[in-house]
Amino acid sequence: MANKLDSNEIDLILDNINNWSDCSAITWQSLCLKIEAVLGRTISRQALSRHSDITIAFNKAKSKAKDRFSSMKIPLTLKSAAERINKLEGENKELISRNKNLLIMINQLQMAAYGKKVSLDDLLNKNEFINNRH
Repeated sequence: MANKLDSNEIDLILDNINNWSDCSAITWQSLCLKIEAVLGRTISRQALSRHSDITIAFNKAKSKAKDRFSSMKIPLTLKSAAERINKLEGENKELISRNKNLLIMINQLQMAAYGKKVSLDDLLNKNEFINNRH
């Protein structure tokens, strides 16, 4: 079992660490298992940690995962989780409705401007004039 890593393997390992997408936090054991599946040979934690680039990337990925999980607000009960989901779904529906209304208003303004033969250049030049006065 040769634990020497060439530069291509190191780059592949770094890429795997930087793109770590597992739901669980990264550990040396999980990294070794993933690298074994990718490279087709067993690499020890010590062999990985000998390379400073790998150690730095591992520590960054670990702290990033810790920050992501620690910043999550986890509800204490299923009832509070369901209430929060309902609240967020209601807010989402309200924002979708507002967005549709704004799109309708923009469309009506465009049609009114077109009816009065106001071009985009006219609007931009007028806006620059207003901004330069202040």
